[in-house]
Amino acid sequence: MRLLRDERGEMTVAHMLVAMAIMLGVLGATLTVFSSAEKLNRQANERVDSQDRARVALDGLAAQLRNLASPTNDQPQAIDLAGPFDLVFQTVDRVGPNTGLNAANVMRVRYCLGSANTTALYRQEQRWTTQVPPASPSVSTCPAAQTATGWSATSVAATDVVNRRDGLDRAMFVYNAASASDISAVHAQLYVDGDVTRAPAEAPLSTGVFLRNQNRRPVATFSADTSVYRTIVLNGATSADPEGDPLEYVWLINGEKRGEGPRYDHAVAAGGTYQVQLKVYDLAKLEGVSAVQSVVVP
Repeated sequence: MRLLRDERGEMTVAHMLVAMAIMLGVLGATLTVFSSAEKLNRQANERVDSQDRARVALDGLAAQLRNLASPTNDQPQAIDLAGPFDLVFQTVDRVGPNTGLNAANVMRVRYCLGSANTTALYRQEQRWTTQVPPASPSVSTCPAAQTATGWSATSVAATDVVNRRDGLDRAMFVYNAASASDISAVHAQLYVDGDVTRAPAEAPLSTGVFLRNQNRRPVATFSADTSVYRTIVLNGATSADPEGDPLEYVWLINGEKRGEGPRYDHAVAAGGTYQVQLKVYDLAKLEGVSAVQSVVVP
């Protein structure tokens, strides 16, 4: 029997090159996987960051809308502009500065999204120290230029907002009324996507706020009774103000002002058909107008 005296093998240069090639292949594959994972992780973090920033912007918007500036005789409504991509309103700043005649710290805030394919949601502020709010600054561009008497601060509230992407305009703000005077609720929705060419799809984020401080238009309704001889007895007691404020009543007969008060007895010289309309006004002089009724006097 032959004994194996030496179990050592010989390592040639070829063997070393093959081993190094295998090691480099494994190392390259590992680095590729690591790089891909790191890139995916970075993209995920960026996506989460943009969504978090949009959520913070919506939370701030909702808080300011809930703290909408109370109406005054000079400025009966707190909403100055209600557009699908542009919202301007007055709110109360609880922090300050508590200076001048603006003791309630009312300020004007604007949230806007620029032209098509822009993805930055801007927030602009206007502050004043006078008792009467100044006129709303320019909104011709988003954001508008800052001036001494206009917008005093501009910041980016959120990024990667794709509501206006590739010609697909999806309203950022939706209201429960067409006129700013009648709005009592605002719904805001942002579509956020950091990279529209890659999955996952955009993330919709939304909030809704009921404007408890918004002064709304009163509603004018009335009844007409002709049972009294040659008299139209008009009663506007069914008219109402959404905020519960007392109303001022003005009666129009055939287009002319003929009486005031919640009840008005209008005497007529002869029978016939009369066109009657009621206008009511709240404490801020916001007007509510009824439909015209044709009243036939026997």
